[in-house]
Amino acid sequence: MDEEENIELQQAMVNELEEVLADYDSRFGDMVAVTTLINHAIKSAVFKYNPLIASELVSSSLSAWMSFARNATEEELKESYIVYNTDDEIDPELLFLDTDDLKPN
Repeated sequence: MDEEENIELQQAMVNELEEVLADYDSRFGDMVAVTTLINHAIKSAVFKYNPLIASELVSSSLSAWMSFARNATEEELKESYIVYNTDDEIDPELLFLDTDDLKPN
């Protein structure tokens, strides 16, 4: 499979995932469906491949997204439905806990 076919296949997968998430999001609300998908994907990667390498890749990806979120302007955050009202970094321990109705730090 060449690179263009690979990209098209990945985009088709993303489109299908968007449809599935939209369906489950209407059932669960909030980010439960997305969080479930992320956790399942991480578990699948860790148990399917070398756990250390998979964990490093997941950690690297999450670090990149966290860096993006921290560097986004407040207006960009509002447009993407993310609300972050403080300049403080989020406590890493809060990232994996149920924090409904809690403000970071």
